[in-house]
Amino acid sequence: MWCATRPPRQTGGLRIEPMRTTAARDEAVAIVAGAHMVALEMADRTLAPLAGLGDGVMAWLAYEGDEAISVVWATQGPRIGIWSMMTPAQHRRKGSGRAVLTCALEALWGSQTEGAFLFSTPAGRPFYESVGFAAVDDATTWTTGASEEFLAAIGQPASVSDP
Repeated sequence: MWCATRPPRQTGGLRIEPMRTTAARDEAVAIVAGAHMVALEMADRTLAPLAGLGDGVMAWLAYEGDEAISVVWATQGPRIGIWSMMTPAQHRRKGSGRAVLTCALEALWGSQTEGAFLFSTPAGRPFYESVGFAAVDDATTWTTGASEEFLAAIGQPASVSDP
């Protein structure tokens, strides 16, 4: 998906902060573990390439009070890359994803920015379109052994007929 103009910042009353400490990184990993319903250790290993501090990949956290409830990882450049965005199920559809994404884009967007890109599941597409992203291509994800619940969560049909 592609966004050619910076969307307006929308915090919805949430506090948005860049990830700058090991404690904030741990909160980000916990969000991902909760969103994927996996053990913290597994989320930590999976996020190793994204979750570093000061390695060119930046992250922002949305807080409701003192609780971190949404995270986005991004890279800056002429084309901003949104590499991962997670919100656990109990915090979805309350504005935290919009808040963390629009604040990250505001922080990264400069005069030389051409736009921002991301890859979305079919389930996430309406949200990203509402922020200002447009689909530039559609891809079908094939999985072996994925449960119907997992496929439904990403918006993928449970079965695809042979051509």
